[in-house]
Amino acid sequence: MNDNRNLGELLGDLAIKLPHKDAIVFEGQRFTYEQFEKHSVECSKLLVSVGVAKGSRVGILLPNRPEWLFWAFGAMKLGAIVVPISTWSKEIELKYILRHSDVSVLVTSKEFKNNSFIDLLYKISPEIRESKNFVFSSALPSLRKIISTSDEQHHGIISVSELRLQCTGVPDNLVRESCKEVRPNDVALILYTSGSTSTPKAVQLTHFGMLNNAFNIGERQHLNENDKLWLVVPLFWIYGCGNALLAAMTHGSTVVLQEYFEAGRALELIEKEGCTVYYGMPNITTSLLQHPNFSKNAVSSLKKGVTIGRPEIIKKTIHDLGVTHLCNIYGQTETYGNCCVTDSADSLEVRMYSHGKPLPNTTIKIISRETKEEMPIGSSGEIYVKNYDTPGYYKMNSSQAKSSDPDGFFKTGDEGFLDNEGYLHFLGRMDEIIKTSGINVSPAEVEAVLLTHSQVRLAFVFGIPDPIKDECVGAVIVCSDGDGNNCSAEEIISFCRGRIASYKVPRYVELRNMEDIPFTATGKVARLALRQDVVSKMATTG
Repeated sequence: MNDNRNLGELLGDLAIKLPHKDAIVFEGQRFTYEQFEKHSVECSKLLVSVGVAKGSRVGILLPNRPEWLFWAFGAMKLGAIVVPISTWSKEIELKYILRHSDVSVLVTSKEFKNNSFIDLLYKISPEIRESKNFVFSSALPSLRKIISTSDEQHHGIISVSELRLQCTGVPDNLVRESCKEVRPNDVALILYTSGSTSTPKAVQLTHFGMLNNAFNIGERQHLNENDKLWLVVPLFWIYGCGNALLAAMTHGSTVVLQEYFEAGRALELIEKEGCTVYYGMPNITTSLLQHPNFSKNAVSSLKKGVTIGRPEIIKKTIHDLGVTHLCNIYGQTETYGNCCVTDSADSLEVRMYSHGKPLPNTTIKIISRETKEEMPIGSSGEIYVKNYDTPGYYKMNSSQAKSSDPDGFFKTGDEGFLDNEGYLHFLGRMDEIIKTSGINVSPAEVEAVLLTHSQVRLAFVFGIPDPIKDECVGAVIVCSDGDGNNCSAEEIISFCRGRIASYKVPRYVELRNMEDIPFTATGKVARLALRQDVVSKMATTG
C-alpha cells in the first residue's frame, strides 16, 4: 500500500466514510469520526488566528485526552509540525525541547499528576507573566503563544474559551485548502527520543511514512472497524501516537483513551467498553495480572494487540491475560516505531521468540561491527533498517550522517539476527553487551532467566568493572512484593547457578523499589544512569 494522503486528509475521509462511528471514547465522552473532524477543524481555525501556518511548530503538552488529538490533527491539517512533549518533563527538559524545536505555539493544560506545567513555564521564562497579546521570551525566542485547555486565568497564557471569542472570520474553506497543500513527504511530527547523546534527539517523521507504516502494523494485527483499541501508553511516544493510534485509525477502529495507567481503572474500562486491542508494556501486563480485581471476565474481550518483552512476558500476556492473537514487535522512533511485527496468525513459538518479519517497504540487514560486512543468516550483528524516508534529526545533520550508512540504512545500535524464514530476533543493545574474561554476555539473556524467578518483577543486568575479568555481571532487581522481603541477593544468585553458565551468573545483585529506578524523559529505564549509580555505590562501600 502506498497511500498518498496526509494525516489531516485521513481524518477527513473517515468523517465521510464513518460519520457516526465512535472514534474516541474518554471518561463518559464519546466522539464520532464526524465530531473528531469538526473539533479538529475548529482547532485549525484557532491556530490560524494566532499565526500558525504550514511549517509552524506546534507543541502539545497534554496527557491522553481527546484534546491532544483535536489539536494535533488541527495543526497537521494546516501543514504545521506537531511536537509532542512528555508530561513527565521537568524544567530543563521542557526548556530544551521548546527552544530546540522552535515551537511557536504551545498547547497545554494547567497541570497533570502534580506536575504544574504553568509553573514550569514561568520558571523557564518569568517574562511570560508580563506578556500581553504575544509571548516575548529571551529563554524561548520562537515561542509566541501559549494556549491553555483549562479556563483558569494565567498571566501571559490564553485559555481556549478566550481564544474562541477572539477568533473570527476564519472560514472552514481555508482549512480545507490548507490541508490539500500538505504533501505526503512533509514533516508531520518531531518526536524527541533518548539515546547515547547527552540531549534528546529530534526525529522528524513524515505524513506518508507515518500513515503507511501504521496501516501495515494494523494489517499484521488484522484490525478492522469493529475493533476497540485500549490506549493508555502515552500519546507523546511513537508507540502511542505513531503506532497504536494510527494503526487503529487507518482501519476505522475506535480509540478508548485512558489518561494514565492505573490497573484497577484499566480493568474497569476494558470490561465496560469491550476493548479488543491491547497495546501494553511488560509492567502493564504484570500490574493487571497482579491486581486484586483481575479476572478473566474483565479482560475477555481483549484478543488482538502488540507488546514488547521477553518470551515469558509474551506468553503470559497471551495465556494469562488472554490476548490470544498478540503480536511481538521491534522498532525505534527513527524507523517510524514498529518496523518488524509478527503476524497475529503466527505460531506461539514464533511470536514468543522472534520480533516478526519486516513490514512492507522495510528492509533489514545484519552488519558486523568489526568488518562492516553483511552477516549470513543466523549470525548476529548490528541491526540496520531501511524503510520510509525521514528528513533525519532536526538541527543535527552531522549526527544523522553518522546514524545512516551510504545506502540509507539506519544503524540502530541493536544486536540481532535474521533466521531462515526472515524473522528478526532482537538480542539487546550493542553497547550493553558485557565482556567478562573476553567472553560476550547478553544482558537480555540473563534478564530472561532472572524473570523466571517467582519473586522477580523486573530485572536490569549490566557490566560491573572487575580488576581480573575486566567486567562481571551485575543486576538490579525489583521484587514482586515491592520491598524485597520475600527474596534476597544471595537467593537470586543461587537461583541462577545451574540455570546459566557460571560466567553469566550475577556476581553483584541489588534489590530496589520501583521508585528508585531512574527513567529518561521519554519514559525508558535509564540503564546507563542505573549502572553508574550502582558502580558509584560499590566504590563507596568498597
